[in-house]
Amino acid sequence: MRLDLDEVRRRHNITDVLKTDKKTLVCPLPMHQHVNNTPSFSIYYEGGIQHFKCHGSCNTRGTVIDLVGYLSITNFDPTNKAHIARAADILEDKFEPTVTVFLKRTQLVGSEWLDYLPAGKEAVDYCEQRGISQDTMCRFNIGQNGTSISIPTFEEKSLVGIKFRAWEGNLRYWSLKGSRMGVFNHDDVAYQPGTVLISKGEIAAMLMWQEGFRACAMTGGEGGFRKDWFNVFALSDNIVVGDNDEVGKELGHRRAALLHARLVFPPAHLKDWDEWLLADRAGCLETTRQWIRG
Repeated sequence: MRLDLDEVRRRHNITDVLKTDKKTLVCPLPMHQHVNNTPSFSIYYEGGIQHFKCHGSCNTRGTVIDLVGYLSITNFDPTNKAHIARAADILEDKFEPTVTVFLKRTQLVGSEWLDYLPAGKEAVDYCEQRGISQDTMCRFNIGQNGTSISIPTFEEKSLVGIKFRAWEGNLRYWSLKGSRMGVFNHDDVAYQPGTVLISKGEIAAMLMWQEGFRACAMTGGEGGFRKDWFNVFALSDNIVVGDNDEVGKELGHRRAALLHARLVFPPAHLKDWDEWLLADRAGCLETTRQWIRG
């Protein structure tokens, strides 16, 4: 089966291939002539896909497929379709994806979320580490699937999808076959006046709800959007809470523009709202209330 190259690029990160969380580092490409150890290799997002560019001697740029090609294929040529296909095969074979993967849609029966209840001790412990209480787990029907928590999404009391968040392994997020884009905590926020906080992820939305805010999250991965969401949020004062990484910033600006919403971010040294809550609960909650007051 021929690989969808754009899908491969979306599923994999350069940072995972290089086993780093840095966005600027010493160029790892084999053709780079190192005369010092000055970081010249930068990683950035463009169109929801990670890219790299070396600003040093090799002056090379590309995506994660190109990176694997340069590292694994002798005399790799990024314009050679056979080289690209081979590099994509190597990437798929050797590296686990780390972004949300939605499988081909089928119809959910509607009761699948019950298969993962009750959550075991490992899931409870993981949620507690993230700040989520057992009462909140019960409110959102959080279950367990191996080394992952199950997070179901309902709209008008009907199941539209189940996402899994792993606390072990390289594949962090994936969705049950048949899941579709939805609004997590939809029935609390849809078609109602008042302020709604729209977070990037379900864990932040659960914590916001736990702290007394009306909150939700879209479940469509990095940038998914449904046209009917204009109606869902038409009556509310919407605040998109972005994350302080490249994807979070890009996604935040896009969703805020689409929903005509205000866009806010946690302090720059913290990645997301849930990290902020755990680091400085009083400051986080006071600033969030200020956002709502306008």
